[in-house]
Amino acid sequence: MKINKNRFNNRYLKDISFASDKLGIRTYLVGGAVRDILLGGKTRDIDVVSEINPHKLVKYLSEKWRVKVVSHPRFMTYTLSPAKNAHIDFVTARNEVYPAPARLPVVAPGTLRDDMLRRDFTINALAASLSGSDFGTVSDFTGGLKDLGAKTLRVIHGNSFRDDPTRIFRLARFASRGYRIEGKTAKLAAESCTFVSGLSAERVREEILEILEDNNPYAAMKLLVKWGVLSVVFPQAGVSALKGVKTGASIAVKLRALTAHLDSGTREKVLKDLRIARGLKSGVRAIAGKNKKPLLTGKDLINLGYKPGPSFKDILTAINNGAFKSKKDAISLLFDKFPKNR
Repeated sequence: MKINKNRFNNRYLKDISFASDKLGIRTYLVGGAVRDILLGGKTRDIDVVSEINPHKLVKYLSEKWRVKVVSHPRFMTYTLSPAKNAHIDFVTARNEVYPAPARLPVVAPGTLRDDMLRRDFTINALAASLSGSDFGTVSDFTGGLKDLGAKTLRVIHGNSFRDDPTRIFRLARFASRGYRIEGKTAKLAAESCTFVSGLSAERVREEILEILEDNNPYAAMKLLVKWGVLSVVFPQAGVSALKGVKTGASIAVKLRALTAHLDSGTREKVLKDLRIARGLKSGVRAIAGKNKKPLLTGKDLINLGYKPGPSFKDILTAINNGAFKSKKDAISLLFDKFPKNR
């Protein structure tokens, strides 16, 4: 299959193609960008693969675009950011070996085919040539074109979610956009939920935020509940926790919904473990404060034998901001910490 050159309507791709031909380096547009072009959408993330180290190409383009080169030697990758929302990765085609579940891979140079076989789903394992007379020719090693036409999500190999459990989150996110999950892939996702706990907090956080920012976060989160993944991130979270995860709501509102069933201490721990940014964390706290029903009121204190006075404010603040699961627990601490005769 060959994609018409006019569908590559991104000026940076045209610059990359010109520079590739000028320097004699064969390059390929790969992954989600190819999928998006084939679906008639805009290319958001641009990943370019070459079977040789593309440092000369990167140097040429960095000078043309007047931008800094960011190098990631461990993953044989360079990144250029020619505009605020334009980030382009240039990758040497590689093999990957995962030393343990959920750990970052050990990489080695490989072929274009090797590079496509290391990807998450067949629809993201497509490569379109950016070079010479075969510009736009699509290489498909996994049946991705067929799956894209059928809007089907399929992993490339059986250890996919074990190697990289973030793919489970992406599976849910793509499925929420109307894709059908192939049966074996769905089974593997459910069987691999325990591997999520091996991911770093930063990687989990980024996947959760990607889902919450997407068009149908409720549908994606519902799948994560079904597979037993959401409760790994948000303890005891079930379908009832998804009521506030609605399209159009702020990220803080959605995070508050996912943690509404937790006491304040556990909620703080979850947000801290996920390395949620300070501003976003404050937003969740503010919403929690507005929605929280006090465990004890001044009337309760009077009924329990306390004499009204200035100390009521301190007592109620301490009790109602505590991590109690029930009114009974709060009253137990009340008698302990604030004796009636003090």
